[in-house]
Amino acid sequence: MVTTPRQSDDTAGAAREPGLTALAGQLTRELRSLVERLRHFSAARWAAAAPPFSSRAEVAFHLAQVLAAASLAAAGMPARVLPRLDDTVLPDQLAVTGDGLLDALAQSPAAIHWRGSPQPPDDVAAAVLAEVLLHRIDLDGSPPPAPALAALRDVPAWMLSGAGSGKAAVAEFQRRGRERCRWA
Repeated sequence: MVTTPRQSDDTAGAAREPGLTALAGQLTRELRSLVERLRHFSAARWAAAAPPFSSRAEVAFHLAQVLAAASLAAAGMPARVLPRLDDTVLPDQLAVTGDGLLDALAQSPAAIHWRGSPQPPDDVAAAVLAEVLLHRIDLDGSPPPAPALAALRDVPAWMLSGAGSGKAAVAEFQRRGRERCRWA
């Protein structure tokens, strides 16, 4: 049984894309942290509403689908719909799809055809990290940590400064994130 996403040790990919190494490391940490928190969810927590999704379980499944779609794109394969598993195994599904993505990014070509256009692997990693940070708020209410936000290129300055903090900053991050989230 997979317990947490693992960090890729592919040195060829790391040497080719130095930005990818930092993003992959941050993505690994965030996925590991999220998966471990989700393993402790009760049936009631999984069933709780998380608008615009019908439940937290649907948020986790959506996030697993994002990870799988990015992984398949990095491998040059078409996207597929994941099977919808029982809520209690969603953390494992996230861990497995996270591992697959990190492996695929380490092996990926210079450009990945994802979301309609060729993109560098580090842009794909940054977009997926943003999805993870956005949906962790939906899942457990925890705000994105500053180091994870700093790893993103297009993070607004207010998210990294002391001016944007607390519930208002989280709400703005969610609003902007949902505008970019193509699956919600």
